[in-house]
Amino acid sequence: MKKLSRREILKLMGSAGALSMVPGMTVSQSVMAAEQYNGDLILTLNVSGAWDVTSLCDPKLNTSGEPDINNWAQGLNEIPTAGNIPYAPIWDNASLFDKHSQDMLIINGIDAQTNSHSAGQIHAFSGRSNFGFPTITASVAGVMGKSLALSYINNGGYAGNGGLVTTSSMSGPDLIPKLANYDEIFYSVGDQNNSVLYPQTISERIKSAKLARIERQLTQSNLLTRHKEALNQFHLATQNLDELKKFNDFMPSGLIEDNDDQGFHSAWRQAEIAMISYKAGLTIGADITQGDNFDTHADHDNKHGPSMRRLTRDIETIWMLAEQHGIADKVTLVVNSEFSRTPYYNAEGGKDHWPLGSMIILKKGASWTNRVVGRTDEVQNGIKINPTTMQIDETNGALIYPKDVYQALRKHFGIADHNLMQQFDLKTEHEFDFFNPNFSTPQLYS
Repeated sequence: MKKLSRREILKLMGSAGALSMVPGMTVSQSVMAAEQYNGDLILTLNVSGAWDVTSLCDPKLNTSGEPDINNWAQGLNEIPTAGNIPYAPIWDNASLFDKHSQDMLIINGIDAQTNSHSAGQIHAFSGRSNFGFPTITASVAGVMGKSLALSYINNGGYAGNGGLVTTSSMSGPDLIPKLANYDEIFYSVGDQNNSVLYPQTISERIKSAKLARIERQLTQSNLLTRHKEALNQFHLATQNLDELKKFNDFMPSGLIEDNDDQGFHSAWRQAEIAMISYKAGLTIGADITQGDNFDTHADHDNKHGPSMRRLTRDIETIWMLAEQHGIADKVTLVVNSEFSRTPYYNAEGGKDHWPLGSMIILKKGASWTNRVVGRTDEVQNGIKINPTTMQIDETNGALIYPKDVYQALRKHFGIADHNLMQQFDLKTEHEFDFFNPNFSTPQLYS
């Protein structure tokens, strides 16, 4: 067993978010007990590169007089449905929708107002196009449990936290146990690697001495602000390491095998680590990513298909894991991308960027699932809907923008009116009632 140097230990602590401090938090505030959070584990799955929703949850047949939208639609005149949800009959979509349509809310026709990947990522995952607004995962984590050791985990994609909560990252499933066992000393004798734990009495004396030293340093009149912040962070790191020991109590003896060799970076492996941390009382929200690039500007059908198959498999696996961990009814999964792909092929058989996209929200046993809200037309242009009744209303209705979706998510999770969110006003003109189980938007092929 390799002996860890002080620098390596600090690097591990930083990568796991152990050096966790909301700006301005003092030492006395940092020792507060972690909040008792009883809400959902909120996961967002970032489909980076822009998915083709016309081949998934906003299916399109080809329209006479228009370029073909989808090669798979040639000769077809109807679209299958699972429950109340139409889906594209291609790739492995049938398996996903047949199993999980009852647990899905589809929001179609979300106008990202951009075809830039970077701007689209910010807009799609925060509700605002300017950098600095928090993701929904960071927002709920910041309001409901910012003192938790790993309250907000980000594994890639847009990671805005708005200063509400510290962003933690996870480089591997064995990282938390290493951090949790910080009392363990590693040493080598010849070719043998060994370890031993500090006795509890010695460990407590060391922690007491460190705290006393920090308190003495903080009383120095010439202490710079950045030095005070560093001392606060160091102290909170020690407190959070104590909390991380809970992780070991919920860590299974072995994680399920990752058959596609993506390792820890597979979306469902990231989700499982977040589930374990949630069960340990350490985590509220986590952003997970799929390793595939959906940006298929050439040979779209052949390149997009394998990525979409892995995406649907990842979603199914995440729910299987949630069942295995006994928290399937305590997980909300938001699947989103920066925008979508054009409703036609380019000269290279690819599809380019298109601002009108979709979001899938999954929740087991919810009253508001098995529904589709929002709408695009035959060639994937946005259609105005009534924000209250979800019915098509081209005269008095409104188009759906990311800010409308995120305001609805904030309200759904009970944080929209919290004082911490007031500084992140999404400036919505309408209040869309997406989560009202009584209303849906009629779709083209339903």
